[in-house]
Amino acid sequence: MRVPVGFYETFVKPQVPPSFAPTPNQAPALSEDDRLVTFNSQGAKVIRLSNSGSYNFTKSKATEKKRTFDVARVHNSLAPSQFVDVEVVHRLKLRDALGNPMSRSYAKPAPRDNVEILQQNQTRSRT
Repeated sequence: MRVPVGFYETFVKPQVPPSFAPTPNQAPALSEDDRLVTFNSQGAKVIRLSNSGSYNFTKSKATEKKRTFDVARVHNSLAPSQFVDVEVVHRLKLRDALGNPMSRSYAKPAPRDNVEILQQNQTRSRT
């Protein structure tokens, strides 16, 4: 397939303002063969690649058995009548997928002006 060279110029080159473009009399004279580009498939090879794989994994999810927590009331510092009660967990006892016991401990947060502790060291168990 023969394609004129200027055919691809709009795709390859950015648009050049006319003040920077050469005038027709400055462009070198080219023969008809110099203005055409030839595309052919001589020497082309087909490369066939194959890849196969298998991945398998399981995610062990622990189940909660017991938690120790405080109940805290967090007030809005701009409107103290607005608040939310939250559980602040200190200790979790878990059991992994194989039945092995696990334990997680968390530090108590630092005291704040807008946080009021309502109940301490509450526990809840799950079977």
